[in-house]
Amino acid sequence: MIVLPYRKPCMEALVLKEGNEQETSLVINSILKNNYHIHYLPSGDASIYMACNILNFYNSKNSNLENCVNAIIPDMGAWNGFKNYSELLGFDIISLKTEDGVINPKYLKTFFENLVYGQSNESIPKDILNVLFITSSAGYLQSQKIKEIAELCKEYNVILFEDISGKVGGNCGYGDLIVCSTGSPKIINCEYGGFFGLSSDFMKLIDDAEHSKEIKNNAKKILKTYKIPNIYGSIMYEALNAKETYQKYVEYCMYIKGKINHSEFLNEEGISLFINSKNPNKFSKQINEHIKLSNGKSLVTKCPNKNRILKDGVVLEIKKLDLNHISIRDLDEICNIINEISKQLH
Repeated sequence: MIVLPYRKPCMEALVLKEGNEQETSLVINSILKNNYHIHYLPSGDASIYMACNILNFYNSKNSNLENCVNAIIPDMGAWNGFKNYSELLGFDIISLKTEDGVINPKYLKTFFENLVYGQSNESIPKDILNVLFITSSAGYLQSQKIKEIAELCKEYNVILFEDISGKVGGNCGYGDLIVCSTGSPKIINCEYGGFFGLSSDFMKLIDDAEHSKEIKNNAKKILKTYKIPNIYGSIMYEALNAKETYQKYVEYCMYIKGKINHSEFLNEEGISLFINSKNPNKFSKQINEHIKLSNGKSLVTKCPNKNRILKDGVVLEIKKLDLNHISIRDLDEICNIINEISKQLH
């Protein structure tokens, strides 16, 4: 059995927790493709809920329809908070077919054509707000073609709601709204908190709305209920390291995928990896018996799991490992143990 170190914040984030909110937002925007007006909350889930509320406030003041938001959510590989909070706010849920969590832009174009124009090419009411919820990294396993998706959303007047938690430091930050968890174990890893951001284009949409002032006031009322301690220093230092952190996780995953039998998505960019197994219950149980994390948590997620992938197997959550205390020798030992378990099960 081996015990591996669970991911901790960097030393600066642990020691210099307090900081300046504006400086932190500047650092975060420097690693994203768009600039955002950022708000900090206690968790990633709180950020999703708050951003959904803003969408709800916007559309309820600019529509005469009772159910006026279509929440388009991938069939797998997206955080369950998208569906939970959309349902809570009365959005209509539309499932989007994916390829193991990854959205095919060609399929998405056809999907948008049917959504916006219908089968008879008659436009649906303009009061309907279509919102595509997406994670930049599908199930932490593969990258979405986020730039192409963003371009299609713009072409068909669909709001892009992007969760960047598993991709920040990589190619992300194209959405009209973004959300990010800074809890553990994420790329920006502060063991607490999260944030959401509104793009300049989305802010202009709010500013140009007929009831702009009322929308903003409603949002401020809810934001006042979320109080967080000053952890802007922690977030800033983790964000400064985000590019290096993300790239190292990708490199570690690539290395392990090349050595573990039955690994999938060998050439895809992710910070965790999927291992196919006909007996995921026994497979995950035996891995947990031989590989432990220092905080007692499991290194694997058993699948099918809608947050990851709807296939039999396990996700090896490399993102949980502390990069500063993991060597190639450790990675080789992980591979040897898992291959031996897999051999016995097959």
